Amino acid sequence: MQQAKDKLTKVGFIDGLFGSGKTSRQEDAADLYIKAANQYKLAKAWQKAGDAFYHSASLALELEFGSHKAATGFQQAAECYGKLPKNAKNTTDISNCLSQACEIMLKEGKFSNAGKVKEQLAAMAEEENRLTDAMMLYEKAADYHEADTFGKSSTNTCLIKVGNLAASCSEYAKAIDCFEKVAQNYLTNPLMVFKVKPLWVDAGICRVGLDDIVSLKKAVGKYCEIQPDFVKSREFQFLDALISAIENQDGAALGACVTEYDSYQKIARWATAVLVQLKDKLDNPPDDDFS
Repeated sequence: MQQAKDKLTKVGFIDGLFGSGKTSRQEDAADLYIKAANQYKLAKAWQKAGDAFYHSASLALELEFGSHKAATGFQQAAECYGKLPKNAKNTTDISNCLSQACEIMLKEGKFSNAGKVKEQLAAMAEEENRLTDAMMLYEKAADYHEADTFGKSSTNTCLIKVGNLAASCSEYAKAIDCFEKVAQNYLTNPLMVFKVKPLWVDAGICRVGLDDIVSLKKAVGKYCEIQPDFVKSREFQFLDALISAIENQDGAALGACVTEYDSYQKIARWATAVLVQLKDKLDNPPDDDFS
């Protein structure tokens, strides 16, 4: 670390004579910081390792062809900061490093790598229960993956994350868009078609959250048109039973169909909350008799 600092502050006779100057000293200092960082990693001195990688990355960023080394350095710094104990961890430092790495990757057209870094930032926000931030970050990650020729699978994964977070925040229309978009993408891939039906169920439960039985019935009809064998599936049977229970105001029937479907396909927490609220509504209808 000290040698790196010396490189940056002390100008030697040869540097002054031949003009190799600042760039050469920055390159040497960046390499020395990396050597220091690796030694700190071996000693599990994560704060110091992260700081050394950060210094190296910051120097590399100033060099003409140092952007790749800078992006890698910022990622390594974030990784080291992430290994600190919870009470010593500074998520702002981690976010700052990852954001800088992502920005570099975008400028270089490395969209898939930028998407992965954005996913890391989204996962951090989700862990901290900043669900709105996490949703926006996963959306950005999906956009970056979509810009990559081979990023379709990662795009779908991110959109499902957005859908689940949106549903958790009661943004059901947004969740429906995500679930149905991914379902449409899966329909074009023979290896992923089996994942379509559960997504349609999620979109259907979101329509329950919107208290829109008409839209739910239309959606189920559309799903049957898109995939005729949907009518033979357990997913269709569940949605059909759900519609019937709502129309008949039958809380017991709703409970039975939910229990049966959950034994086949685990229902997400947000979806369970929607269905519990619906059952309570069916079991305790409003009293319209004001006489």
